[in-house]
Amino acid sequence: MYQQTQENAKGGKKADLALAGAILLIMILMNRFSSAISAFIPPAAVQAVMFAGLATLCFVIFRRRLCTYRYTVILERDESVKEDKEIREHEELPPGTLIAQQMIGDKPRVSEIVLPDEMLRIALRESHPAGFQERPKAVRITGRPAKTAHCLYYRRGGRLMRLEFHPDNALISHLPEKLRNLSN
Repeated sequence: MYQQTQENAKGGKKADLALAGAILLIMILMNRFSSAISAFIPPAAVQAVMFAGLATLCFVIFRRRLCTYRYTVILERDESVKEDKEIREHEELPPGTLIAQQMIGDKPRVSEIVLPDEMLRIALRESHPAGFQERPKAVRITGRPAKTAHCLYYRRGGRLMRLEFHPDNALISHLPEKLRNLSN
C-alpha cells in the first residue's frame, strides 16, 4: 500500500490570530452595515443574508485550514495496515484501488473509492476531457487550487465521474499501468 497525505496551507499562531481578528472585524462591520440599511430593507432579510455570508466564510476557512487529505493506493495485502481502521475495513479491495479520504485532525473519512476496473484516464485538469461525450460529475478531494489538480476519470454505474486531487509522482506510478500510459 502507498499513502500520500496532502497538507493544506498552514500558517502559524500569528496567522490564526490575524484570521480570528479579521472574522471579529467582519462581524462588527456586518452589524454596522445591518444597522445602516435596516431603514430600507427589513432587518430579518439583512440578517439572513449576513448569516449566510458568515457561514460561507467559516466553511471556506474550515476547508482551507483544518482539513487534510490522504490518498491510498492498495498494492497488495499488507499486515502493517492493521492499525488504520478506515483502510482495514477495505482490505478485500483489488490491487490498484485508490481510496481518497478527507481528514479532520487525525480522524479520516473515506470520501471516494475508485476500483482499477472503473478507472479510465488521469490527466492534468481539463475543462472538458477529449474523447468523452458527456460532462463528468466532479468529486473534489483537495484543498489546493483546482487549476493545479490532477483529474482521475472513471465510470461508475454508467456515469462518467472525475476525481480532482493532488497526487505526487510516486502515487501516480502506483496506479494501474493503463493510466500511466495515458497521463500527460
